[in-house]
Amino acid sequence: MFAKAASYIKKYDLLRAGDRVVAGVSGGADSVCLLHVLVGLREELGLSVRAVHVHHGLRGEEADRDAAFVEKLAAEWDVPCRVVYADVRGYAAGNGLSEEEAGRLLRYRALREEAERMGGVGVKIAVGHQKEDQAETILHNLFRGSALKGLAGMAPSAAMDGGICIIRPLLGVSRAEIRSYLAENGLSFCEDSTNDTADYTRNRIRRLLPVIRHDVNAQAVEHILAAGERMAQADAYFEKEAARIWEEYGVVEEAEAGSAEETAEKQSGPAETAEKQSGPAETAEKQSGPAVTSEEQGGLTAAVPREQCELSGEAPGERSGLSAVTPDGQSRLMTESPANRCGIPAEVLGSQPEILAGYLAMKMIKRMTGSVKDITSIHAEQICGLARMGTGKQTSLPYGLRAVREYEMIWVERAERPEAGGTEPRKGRPAAKDPAAAITFSRFPYEKNQKIPENRYTKWFDYDKIKGVLSVRTRQTGDYITLKGGSRKSVKSYMIDEKIPRQERDRILLLAEGSHVLWIVGYRISEYYKVTEETKEILQARAYGGEEYGREGTGFDSGRGCE
Repeated sequence: MFAKAASYIKKYDLLRAGDRVVAGVSGGADSVCLLHVLVGLREELGLSVRAVHVHHGLRGEEADRDAAFVEKLAAEWDVPCRVVYADVRGYAAGNGLSEEEAGRLLRYRALREEAERMGGVGVKIAVGHQKEDQAETILHNLFRGSALKGLAGMAPSAAMDGGICIIRPLLGVSRAEIRSYLAENGLSFCEDSTNDTADYTRNRIRRLLPVIRHDVNAQAVEHILAAGERMAQADAYFEKEAARIWEEYGVVEEAEAGSAEETAEKQSGPAETAEKQSGPAETAEKQSGPAVTSEEQGGLTAAVPREQCELSGEAPGERSGLSAVTPDGQSRLMTESPANRCGIPAEVLGSQPEILAGYLAMKMIKRMTGSVKDITSIHAEQICGLARMGTGKQTSLPYGLRAVREYEMIWVERAERPEAGGTEPRKGRPAAKDPAAAITFSRFPYEKNQKIPENRYTKWFDYDKIKGVLSVRTRQTGDYITLKGGSRKSVKSYMIDEKIPRQERDRILLLAEGSHVLWIVGYRISEYYKVTEETKEILQARAYGGEEYGREGTGFDSGRGCE
């Protein structure tokens, strides 16, 4: 197995002479094997290796046992080790995340911080994903609606910003090979009791593979991995084709004089630093020998969800595109000069196959923001839909962007919208210039008897009833909703009847198809778009900025993305 892992490392150029490596070591079989392989290559390649163990504070004495085991193992192998104590449960509750997702985010933060202690640029973070993990990732992404990039699974290496790189040296070996290797070398490891529960999505998917292998095909994992490789090739092909078309027809209007940093700040996108968002995390370190350091970490300073239902966006642990995104989603690189807007002829976009048109739409957004994080296939569809519409039509996009049809062109540009009436926004309320950033979308099949969320800020709509381009905006003359029985009521009349203060009416967000309003956010939805027994596909809209944009008060759903 060691030779197989070394061959994989060489094939994908994961390690070079003199590399500095931070290894994530949980104490489980995979991570113990990973550290042993790195230590085995340390002298040959002149590697500088450190280990990081994250104590999640969830499993009591068992977690204490794992931390002590890793510390002892690292000391025996002369590997500097840092144990990080993280409040996963508190961070999950405070940020509307599952404990599984919160733990993953905190682990990557701890690894990144250790990489920065080693100098940052050029440091590699090694994680112990193996073949079955790859198969599980591909299945997970398939089940949650990912497109080609997600279905390609995890790449052997992935760039993070700051010149740090994630590597997966064991991705070419199986779980069984790892166990055999540990037994042959007399290496012990810790068993995590939570791996046997059905509390986490990953565990539930993990249980499927043995069944599929036994009842369907013994080579199922290998076939899943082969399919993932083909998906990666297809994704690379469409990226290349989109780049070729963009090179020929794309138009970029450069931003006015000003720094790229100023431009990024105006976008209010994921480029905000952790320090700006909520200050640096407090840590309390204690020394436990020259090779071992422990610290307490209260959690990430900013929560950014995984992409879900994306067309070609980066997802943590998945193959990245042109821009580099940290696994915790904190920032992205602007690899080109900032643009004021970019566009493509509507005829060119409209004449492409649907999948390629989607890649072009994503390319325009990425050109404006440096990333397609939190951009879904729905946003791409909205941009492409403008090719079938007349001049003047537009749709709102995240990060303060909008897509506009202007005569023969479709533009993606910054949406600098002033407050209605020129009034200043109230303290604590953002201006409505970036309304789309307040709502995230996902799409999935509707199963009969599925419980519809009874939540003011998460709504389901019958996707097949939506025929045009959706927009997230404030009210306009002519807006209406459909009531029971099919009658219409103007949004203006509805707001008057609900006794909504006049000064608040131009602040409330609407999700609309033309003048037909699907959702007055925080209040009610149109009867026309409601889910029925005949519904086949759901469009879920989730407003995570409810206090700022809709009805005041607590109790809004703070979850982000689709579950």
